[in-house]
Amino acid sequence: MAAAAPVPSSRLMPNVANMQRYLDENHCLLRAIVEAQNSRRTNDALFYQQQLQNNLAILCASADLQIPSGHVTVVPPTGPVAAIPVAAAAVAPGLHKGRR
Repeated sequence: MAAAAPVPSSRLMPNVANMQRYLDENHCLLRAIVEAQNSRRTNDALFYQQQLQNNLAILCASADLQIPSGHVTVVPPTGPVAAIPVAAAAVAPGLHKGRR
């Protein structure tokens, strides 16, 4: 997949409400991607993936603006690790159908 376009600074909105809006939209986009791939609508899936990638770039850039340099702390996961592959398996099976 091609690299995401640079995010314009006017779209970086580092407040909780806007970040939550992007997270909610990403949730809908992931579901739409899976549905489009299961229906073999690869063009739709690609379009949704591009939107998802742009949203993720905006969220990442917003997060980078909020973290002072030198203050990054990595926190290991505390929940059941076995739950992670189950959640990924719900999305992953349809992700590669359009590339065969």
